[in-house]
Amino acid sequence: MTIYDIAREANVSISTVSRVINNHPGIKPKTREKVQQVLDRSNYVPSVIARGLVNSTTLKMVGIITPDIRSEHHANTAYTIEQELTRWGYGCILCSTGKDPKRQEHYFNMMAERKVDGIILVGSVFQSHTVEKLIQQYMPNISIVITNGYIELDNVYSIITDECSAVEKCVTLLYEKKRDKIAFVMDDTTNSILEKKKGYLKAIESLSLSDRKLIVKTDHNIEECKRACHKILELMPDTNAIICGEDITAVTIMNELSRIGKKIPDDIAVIGCNNSKYAELSLPMLTSVNNNQEAVGATAARILRDALEGRKVPKKTIISADIVFRKSTP
Repeated sequence: MTIYDIAREANVSISTVSRVINNHPGIKPKTREKVQQVLDRSNYVPSVIARGLVNSTTLKMVGIITPDIRSEHHANTAYTIEQELTRWGYGCILCSTGKDPKRQEHYFNMMAERKVDGIILVGSVFQSHTVEKLIQQYMPNISIVITNGYIELDNVYSIITDECSAVEKCVTLLYEKKRDKIAFVMDDTTNSILEKKKGYLKAIESLSLSDRKLIVKTDHNIEECKRACHKILELMPDTNAIICGEDITAVTIMNELSRIGKKIPDDIAVIGCNNSKYAELSLPMLTSVNNNQEAVGATAARILRDALEGRKVPKKTIISADIVFRKSTP
């Protein structure tokens, strides 16, 4: 509903509705209550234009929402998106929500108030029922792109990196190097991690290694990663390869292995994911799955632009991942 519809239903002037929205004094309590009831019933979100904060000639705006802008992985993707959209004349609003549903709702509401033209959700953490409901509530008719996730709504488009196939290839290549006791470390429960796990299990099954598989769960905390390292060696003492869901986890585990006297990769090979700076700066340098985040960011920006400009775009776009070999594998 528009401000005009609210005024018509409440049987008041547009200026009265505006004063209620802006909590302006001088409105009779009974009138304020009547207008507020209509606003609440219609789930009306006042735009900043209606509030007089910007004018109608403002450039097109896109919201970029990340779980954690401090993460190199997400920062690189968001940076590429912003660069591409700016080049095409779009303004960008960048938000960092963490995994907090309240912060997610806060920013969705803010984007709705600012009447952004589109949104890009950076990261598989946004593939959730909570975010799906927020889109339905605040952005039912706005074009939205999500990276490494899928939300089954007509206005949402997905850019997916094929991390499943990349991890499957990692297991196969390790096996060809005589590594047959391969552990997988889950450091999250996002769609991205679950796809990596799927690739691990698929390769383990195809190579008939099911009796030698091991999946250990941890988080990004350094001490938890160290505990995961020792748990692997406790449950499968002759482990000769470890694949981790992220580079930072892999580097922490690799450091702990070195501390207790294990040689990398002679005793245990280690592979990470994301091909981040951690992989290049570790000792030895870490072999890592490159999920091509620059390509993901550029594709996400292009898909959103095409959708906003009325062109037909695919609901799901797959980006290939590859492996960057360094010194942590034979």
